[in-house]
Amino acid sequence: MKKVLATILALVMALALCSVSWADATEVKTEAELTTAVSNGGEIKLGANITLTSMLTIPADKTVTLDLNGLSITSAGKVIKNNGILTITDTKGGGKIISTGNTAVGVGDNSKTTIKTAIIESVEGAVITGYATGATINIEDGIFSASDNAVVAGNGNRTNEAGAERTVGNTINISGGTFNGQIKTPTYVACGIYAPWKDTIKVTGGTFNITGGAGIVARAGSVSVSNATINTTGNATGKVGDSRVVVPCSAIVFDSEAAYPALTNTSAISVEGGTFTSEADAISVVKPEGEGAAERVSVTGGTFSSDVSDFVDSQPVAQRNNGEYVVGTSAVVSAANTDGSITIVEGNDAQLTGVNPGVKVVVRGSAVSVNGTRVTNDDVNGYTVPSRYYYYPTTDTKTTDTKGSPKTFDAGIALYVGMALTSAAGVAFVGKKRED
Repeated sequence: MKKVLATILALVMALALCSVSWADATEVKTEAELTTAVSNGGEIKLGANITLTSMLTIPADKTVTLDLNGLSITSAGKVIKNNGILTITDTKGGGKIISTGNTAVGVGDNSKTTIKTAIIESVEGAVITGYATGATINIEDGIFSASDNAVVAGNGNRTNEAGAERTVGNTINISGGTFNGQIKTPTYVACGIYAPWKDTIKVTGGTFNITGGAGIVARAGSVSVSNATINTTGNATGKVGDSRVVVPCSAIVFDSEAAYPALTNTSAISVEGGTFTSEADAISVVKPEGEGAAERVSVTGGTFSSDVSDFVDSQPVAQRNNGEYVVGTSAVVSAANTDGSITIVEGNDAQLTGVNPGVKVVVRGSAVSVNGTRVTNDDVNGYTVPSRYYYYPTTDTKTTDTKGSPKTFDAGIALYVGMALTSAAGVAFVGKKRED
């Protein structure tokens, strides 16, 4: 009974805490109410659709949780500028932040912005760091769209709006969400992520659908992609940002020719996994004469719509029957077993194990080892994995079905019989003991 009462009491206390939390959320229905609530900080929940006449600014010393609650905030200019700590969520679903003429969400110096889920639409950029330094942006889920610029963008200027020197980079972490980009301005191309500053950008999830543009364009900083789907269309080249240098509509682009102020010898993009599909080359490097392509982009895994072997040092690169290129030992083996054949573009002396019998491996570049057999490009007809043979040992040495000699002794059987007799004797003894 005490345990039951304790459980009931715990549930009551939990509900009470939830009630307190709900009660702390300030519901707002007008621009004035929203502006006042933001200046005070705390939890805010939309109670109606709100159209802003001026930008909503989160003070540097405030922490705000904004629940869109299935409703919308709309502005013709910039919608939100976060200088403090801001979390955007949507407990109901369908909630939106919309700029019909500019940026949706911008950030300031040393701010922290977390987007758990939302629909964010803009012209210039869904989420932009701008001139900020030391800011952190975490995007976990949502739908982000930009109709005429980069979806997630930075700024490559050496100084901020006040003319002060910018020294610190920003941190952008993207773990999920859908990012849609397109372009309207002539001579420009769209962009999913634009990285022109000394920012650290980590993409561990998300889907990028960029029409007439590139997936990621970096001109400085450090970008790593371990899991993402990037789909781009378009064969044209065009400008991104304010650089005169044009870039192609590739899934991954590093542009060192633009020579932005934050560019260093360590500025690069690393691709560890994901799926990258483009009408143009999946990966492109725009560089000055004398610079190697692999100096800016390195690939250790992933699936690509074109050959990326120029950017791969230590992993095998193979072309599948459907034309896709896969990078990485496990990816190549999986593709080979699925397709029944594989073409090794560059083997890099990889050890491919677990390749199924009957799979045909053709090597066009450097060699690989297939289940312990070295295969080179000298094998013009390819190598077909032979069938495996198994040996099953047996202790039965009889050549006929006749019973064995009485002299034959099997230690295992003898042990089993002895244990059985001992068990039977024990049962009999116990039975007799009980009768006594």
